[in-house]
Amino acid sequence: MTDTRRIVTGLLIWTGVVSLLHMKYNLDWSVILNDYRAPENRKVNVAYIPVT
Repeated sequence: MTDTRRIVTGLLIWTGVVSLLHMKYNLDWSVILNDYRAPENRKVNVAYIPVT
């Protein structure tokens, strides 16, 4: 394996790992999956902006 191919492979693996970790820890999957539920099973997510 050449150095260039090794570097590109390492970068792709690193990008994939970081992307998967981001999806696991930073995305709220309950909100994303709520769109795919039947209408009678959906939860209403109300957001608010705190004002001081």
